[in-house]
This record gives sequence, structure tokens and C-alpha cells, in this order.
Amino acid sequence: MGSNSYAEPWECDTLVIPAGLQDWGDSAFANTKFTTVEVEEGIEKLAFNGLAGIGSLTTLTLPTTLKVIDGHALSADRELTQVELPDALEFIGPSAFSQVPLTSVQIPEAVSFIGGNAFAGKIYNSEIKGYVNVGPESLRLNGNLKDVGWAISRPDAEISAV
Repeated sequence: MGSNSYAEPWECDTLVIPAGLQDWGDSAFANTKFTTVEVEEGIEKLAFNGLAGIGSLTTLTLPTTLKVIDGHALSADRELTQVELPDALEFIGPSAFSQVPLTSVQIPEAVSFIGGNAFAGKIYNSEIKGYVNVGPESLRLNGNLKDVGWAISRPDAEISAV
């Protein structure tokens, strides 16, 4: 599947990414209007910018087989507040969850790399007419991390090691 395959906004409640779709292009499902995304078992990688900018996404189901969340894969999904990262996950790319208001995140033991700005970002708040930090208020890191990028979380996040 090529880059920007579904880049034009369109409406549908649920996107199911089948296990057979192992290679999907950058921005394949970016800027769509799904409320639910289910990634089937067998998928090992979320593509660069692949599910970014889905402003209505509230429910995301990731497979236990997922190993890589590429850069910007879920950035700017501004309604997504919870995600359970699978135990097989090894790599979280730069800005993977940037501008996503997750409440807390626990990094699985297999993760050895977290890219810069992975869980940080700011969004405009029209009520206060200014930008506010978004991202998890609580981030639990594992003891197996080998490489962590710059500013991986919001500046006021509580970061702890498990």
C-alpha cells in the first residue's frame, strides 16, 4: 500500500488493519476520521505517520506481535487518552505519540529505544488562548532501555523506573 493511501479525510467508525497488511506506506491512514482502530495479530510495525492526525480516534487496539511504532505513527491523535503497549514492543520512534493526551504509559520490558519527543507536545487551547503541554502525566520506564531521545515526555511528567 502506497504513501498517503487514505490521506483525504473520510468518515467511518472503525478501521481494522488485517494481519496480511505487513507493508503499508507512510501516512497510509493519516488524517482519517475513525473513532476505533484495531490492528490485528501478526502486524509487527506501525508505519511512519501511519495513523497520525486522526482527530476522532478514542480507541486503539494493538496486537501482541507489534515490535515497532515508527516515528510520528500516532502523532496528533488528540482524542486518544489510553493505550496499552504490547510486551513484544522494542522500538518507539521519534514523536510517535507527540501531541497525544495519554494519561499514563508503561514502557514494556522489551523496549530498548524511545525516540525524541515520543510522548511530548503542545496543543492550542482556545479557552486560555495559548498552548498547553500534552502527553502522559506519568511515564514508567523499564530497566532495559539502551537509547532515549531528547525530551521524551512533557516537562512536568512524573517519570519512574520499573
